[in-house]
Amino acid sequence: YGESVGLIVADEFYNRRGEVISLPESPPPVADRLKASIFWLGRQPLRLGSLYRLKLATSETEARVDEIVNLIDSSLLAPIPAKGQVGQNGVAVVVLSLKKPLPMDPFSEHKATGRFVLLDGYDVSGGGIVTAAGPPADIRHGFVSGDPRARREVFGEYYHSLGDLTVNKIDRRDLSHAVGDPVPLTGLSYEYPASFDIAVFRDRAAVRVRDGRVAAIEPLEAYEYLGRPLVNGRGFGILVQLAAEWLEAKRDPLAQTPEREAKAAKRWLDFNAYRRVPMGWGDFSI
Repeated sequence: YGESVGLIVADEFYNRRGEVISLPESPPPVADRLKASIFWLGRQPLRLGSLYRLKLATSETEARVDEIVNLIDSSLLAPIPAKGQVGQNGVAVVVLSLKKPLPMDPFSEHKATGRFVLLDGYDVSGGGIVTAAGPPADIRHGFVSGDPRARREVFGEYYHSLGDLTVNKIDRRDLSHAVGDPVPLTGLSYEYPASFDIAVFRDRAAVRVRDGRVAAIEPLEAYEYLGRPLVNGRGFGILVQLAAEWLEAKRDPLAQTPEREAKAAKRWLDFNAYRRVPMGWGDFSI
């Protein structure tokens, strides 16, 4: 523990900052929701519903305070009722939702991946330890059919904010689809045909939509391209017309190596096939 090591692997792979290598039989939880004990140092109280920056090991993402379970009386080490905020030097048990899933462990099992800090702006305003972690909501609320499951970002909305000149995305993470369910073929920033296929590379799953309903959810390795319009998990058109082209695209870095995906995306993806980016001012809601 704490030593620098070198690894020799059989297959080439590319990892991003924050990713964790583990034994296959004991992977860490990958979660976007966690329960934690925190110590708050910020000059402004930690408030229910507020957003902070969470840093855990080398990972970093936005965190929202979903629940303040209770405060802890530091003199008696006993829980006391929460009042919607945690003042400076306060200790509390909270539930946080993360903007993206992160690998983590309960602090009692692994200290390095079980502790984190919270930033309010640029100030380190608190620290905490993970006591429990839940499954990623964007997989749980997606295309669900036992195993596999897949994210439903294909129905997320993109818009161009005229206020700050950025392209933003909104995902409806409160919805899920099982086989037989209807899907929203038309949104503010997308329009899909009544029958098409979705290849969700990150979750290694494929979804077949027929006549506006989910017809099948299957492992990507078992998916056979039959000539229907094909999009990736974000709704970008995949430029294949033959089964042989699909097999080549599936093997390309588009499916597995982020560092080279820009080159692969230029070859295989067409953002404008089924999507557009409408203009909007300020906040955008659906």
